[in-house]
Amino acid sequence: MVVRPARVSPAHSPSPSWAHELFGCDPTQGIVCVDADHAGHARVWRRVGSLLEATEHRFPNWFLTTSLDLLAHLPAQRLSGDWLRAAHGQVATSAPLAVVELEPPASADVDAYRYLVLTDQLQELETALVEMSNKRDGGGAQTLADLRGLVLIWHPIEQFLTLTGRTYFKGMRFDDLRRFQFDLETTGLDEDRDRIFMVCMRDGTGWQECLDTSELSEAELIERFVALVQRRDPDVFENHNIFAFDLPFLVKRAARLGVRLGLGRDGSEPWLETDIFDNGERTEPFLRWRVAGREVIDTQQAVRRFGVAAPDMRRHGLKDAARYFGIARADREYVPGAEVWPTYRTDPQRIRRYAADDVQEVDGLSRRLLPTAFGLASMLPRSYERLAADSGPTSLWELLLVRAYLHAGRAIAAPTPRLQRPSAEPRSELFLTGVLGPSGRAVVRQLLPSVLAGNALAPANDDLGVLPRLVERLLADPDNDSAPVLTGEAHTYLAGQNLFSDPEAADRASGSARQYVDQLVADLRGRGCTVVSVDGEEVVFGLPRQWSASIERQIAERAREYLPPGVNVAYESQYEALYARGPRSFITLSGDGGVTLVGSSFRPGRFERYGESFLHQAAPFALRGEAARLRRVFLDTVHLLRTWQLSLEDLCVQVTLHKSLPQYRRSGTHEEPYEVLLAAGVRSWRVGQRIRYFRARGGEPRLLREGDETSAAEADTEYYVQRLYGLYCQQFAQAFRREDFTRIFRLPSGPGPFEEPTLAADLADSHPITTPLL
Repeated sequence: MVVRPARVSPAHSPSPSWAHELFGCDPTQGIVCVDADHAGHARVWRRVGSLLEATEHRFPNWFLTTSLDLLAHLPAQRLSGDWLRAAHGQVATSAPLAVVELEPPASADVDAYRYLVLTDQLQELETALVEMSNKRDGGGAQTLADLRGLVLIWHPIEQFLTLTGRTYFKGMRFDDLRRFQFDLETTGLDEDRDRIFMVCMRDGTGWQECLDTSELSEAELIERFVALVQRRDPDVFENHNIFAFDLPFLVKRAARLGVRLGLGRDGSEPWLETDIFDNGERTEPFLRWRVAGREVIDTQQAVRRFGVAAPDMRRHGLKDAARYFGIARADREYVPGAEVWPTYRTDPQRIRRYAADDVQEVDGLSRRLLPTAFGLASMLPRSYERLAADSGPTSLWELLLVRAYLHAGRAIAAPTPRLQRPSAEPRSELFLTGVLGPSGRAVVRQLLPSVLAGNALAPANDDLGVLPRLVERLLADPDNDSAPVLTGEAHTYLAGQNLFSDPEAADRASGSARQYVDQLVADLRGRGCTVVSVDGEEVVFGLPRQWSASIERQIAERAREYLPPGVNVAYESQYEALYARGPRSFITLSGDGGVTLVGSSFRPGRFERYGESFLHQAAPFALRGEAARLRRVFLDTVHLLRTWQLSLEDLCVQVTLHKSLPQYRRSGTHEEPYEVLLAAGVRSWRVGQRIRYFRARGGEPRLLREGDETSAAEADTEYYVQRLYGLYCQQFAQAFRREDFTRIFRLPSGPGPFEEPTLAADLADSHPITTPLL
């Protein structure tokens, strides 16, 4: 490693362009990690050929404000927007506090973030301003971020990247990253009681090594692991569930054993920060472990986000995800979690193979899912590890737009009440419920971004027209694999309640896009299709008997005549049968018999495994109209439940914890997962930790821990039978007439097995139905 002070290039005249707006004005290549603090210190690690260069920088922390009232009593250097433009990312001041008065927005009478405050004493300034604001307004703010509407402030790393125009990974490919996967094997899940007996490691070069306690003590194992990390010198740590398990367990065990966990490039130990994970449907707080000079990536977060758009992905664990993506080898070693430690004591080589397969699969998931975040990090002023966890619309677009305005020396008009009203809900129309035969799904890809760009639909306060201009450039760059992520979130950002949102502009874009989709719907109906639903840019429809690939091409070719340039109709899927249960809720049956549950109501974690298994077994018969065989699946499941033939794991719900114990107690709510933990005597858990619990006899929810010697006979079987009927069977309520549904799913008495000799004859006239909706 080469360590030297930062090189400061002389400022040069600005040449604003869309390239600078999209990639930042600083061409520095090879940045693999950045750290920055509230005292104006930044460290940058970058690859220069085969060497790693570490540089230290001074930069002013900054925030935007609409008023200088809270700063009026403080001496400050006054600077202009022209000065900021001329600096072109090389911003340095000669005073502890400086204020840049930005060029006012086009409407000079509107409230605006017109002052850029620069300081090398942010913590002291923050304390003073927050206290003054609370005294003046009677508020309870604790940080500058709490003064939303008056102040806009971001993480110090984002401040540094935004102000300087730097980004990660310029001039790099994903394979240039030195990625390091590691996986712990432990005697249990309790950091206080259990210990680490194995660490398996791998990196992108194919190097692999496994350490275990056959010849090392646990303390020696951790010390050797730290030494190997420093020798391999990775840019990125990767593992599946690394934040909720591997790093907290490793940190706790190292501290208990008195081992210094110097994993940072400067020899420092990991530290914690609060962060946000956006899974594509909602945001969740979590505790991020940070390591100096290295990014930390959790592949489980990437899998969960992918799963939101892939309804056929039912589980997000490492083994399930590896099988889903075809990464798992045919001879992969599998060992149930509770059996890993006992198996190691009798067959350590088997567990070494098992752990090696784990890290190999983490590497495979990273190669499959992380290049998009890598590409985004080369454009946006955010760290790679934060983009990998949060790629929601605000996270992608807000700082990108703010950077463009700062480098232009322009103020940003504050959102007005008109801009903060909710936009119209995304289009979602359901025309019928029930079961159809052969069906298809057509998607008009990138329609909304093309409408935004083609009509130059900018937010009302985007005087420079940055958003539609960047969308246009991204659409014109087919080689940028990350571009569709940015363009795909542009309309969502515009429709939200963000700094540059404008629901009216978003509604105009939606209205224009609707006209194009309506034309596609008319074309499909004109060819005899039964349109089931329209959801944004997606149309689901039943196929007529005379449907063919030739007709598909004809409809697509006609669509090119009226769709915006570059936008096409794509036929994404075709099904043997389809069941429309409700808005955005479907069950599909593919030609090879595969069942896919589509919709948020079917998300993993909402169902117990036995119920999900029932749905997958029952769906083909429901969709094919085989009522007698559907009833047989139901009766067999009741029999398995009443005779305790299903495992407790099959009966458990699995829940991710989003609150710590103090947060839960402060919330004043009564939530079953946390009450289950408290009833079990658990008084400490991690945000992001996953727990399982089942319904015991008497109706009491009970925690199931790894390795618990609890049998299925302790479960309240009749509760699960009633849940089978009341929840899982009800998923098919729109597929049959009420009287047929009642006959198919009539509960039998007794434990079974259930013999019904006249079953086929009794249900011979029970057929699936469709019900048009007004």
